Amino acid sequence: MKTSYLILISLLITSCGIKRNTFIAPLPNNPMFTEKGDVTFNSAASPTHIEFQGSCAITNHLGITVGRFYGGSPRKSDEIGINAYTRVYKSLYFSTGFGWGKTAINNKHESAFISNENINVRVNYNTLFVHPALYLVLQDEDMDATTRVGISFKYGINTLNDYYYYTFENEWHSSRLSEETIITADRQRFFSISPLLSVERSIGNFTVGIHTGLALTSSFKASFQYHTPNSSWNNRDYFIQEDLYYLPFVFSGYIGIRL
Repeated sequence: MKTSYLILISLLITSCGIKRNTFIAPLPNNPMFTEKGDVTFNSAASPTHIEFQGSCAITNHLGITVGRFYGGSPRKSDEIGINAYTRVYKSLYFSTGFGWGKTAINNKHESAFISNENINVRVNYNTLFVHPALYLVLQDEDMDATTRVGISFKYGINTLNDYYYYTFENEWHSSRLSEETIITADRQRFFSISPLLSVERSIGNFTVGIHTGLALTSSFKASFQYHTPNSSWNNRDYFIQEDLYYLPFVFSGYIGIRL
């Protein structure tokens, strides 16, 4: 049995808008285990957040995974799961991850130079997820190299516990209110899916790789209230989906070592 440790340093681009971000999509943790003793740790960073993931194969068919997402404002998400894996045929493996996560967002944004816009977003939800994956592990003994290529789909059932969005704008160079908006939502479920392609190449102890895919969600029902100083409050139902992301695209490139 060979024990391997993977340390990754990444540049991550994800769908994480600072001002109106409602849903955090942590990078799906697809460790691509092959045997007991495989241990991985990775970290990813972008201008808006940092993310850590770890995993350990405790038997030849079962492993554990953990993840932590943290961004300013703050925005944070924690996940823990189990990963059942098996060899299907020669170099082809299949795994299924099951887990639970918790996300809390408290974004505050103030723009004093353009429109005097002020935004406050408070979101809290729990996630149950299943994460099947199919991957190839190709070894080149002459070059002491290993290539891993995997496709995975992370399905999430998210229970919204709290949603509150408040924004107001003042007139230019004035403290006089020009408009005000409040959006709230009751406890309810919404769904998410993240298809992901993972490609990793190791030569000796040196590893490079990429993760790329999408992060998509269903909508959820909210109450929208809007008014200006010269009008009364306007109330209507509002289905939130487009505000969940600025971009639904996930990309991570990383380098690492195996010891």
